[in-house]
Amino acid sequence: MKTNEKIEFEILKGLPPYGTPPITFSASGSQAFREGLVVKFKNGETQWVGNFIGLYNGPTRVMLHPNRKNVIVVADGEGYIVDVDEKKVIENLSMEIYKIFDCEEENLVFISDDSNLLCLGEKGALWTSEYLSPAGIEEVRIELNESGKKVVKGSCYCPTVDSDDWGDFELDLSSGKILKGGY
Repeated sequence: MKTNEKIEFEILKGLPPYGTPPITFSASGSQAFREGLVVKFKNGETQWVGNFIGLYNGPTRVMLHPNRKNVIVVADGEGYIVDVDEKKVIENLSMEIYKIFDCEEENLVFISDDSNLLCLGEKGALWTSEYLSPAGIEEVRIELNESGKKVVKGSCYCPTVDSDDWGDFELDLSSGKILKGGY
């Protein structure tokens, strides 16, 4: 079970057979009656179970939001931001999630589909990058560039007629603007 001193969460192996029925969340509204990613939340005396319907592939992860009040739930590539106190999804992340990069030292989370990078901070979505790649983003991290400024660096799949290579990219940390690389 993970915690922030107040909010605790745990991925369960399945729907509980007894007790209060879980609250089901489905971004599309379809297949709301199947088992998805089952998560138990506890906040003080309040305890409840959420059933998060995902896509059919993609990562699954539950983590504390950078604001330390909400939780990010990714169920098979479908993303939700959950208000644990209110027992509701306050935002559906409208992208098919392929990768999640947690930068705890900067209190940021980067989420990617195959082509773009979304940066989440304490106040929610800070920016979404321009198109970086047709088929993959990897190794996202924050580093200092040559001028000593913090930037987002990573690799993106950039195929051409002559090669099938991955290339490096660099983004402005404050805006997500492409500084180097990309497709």
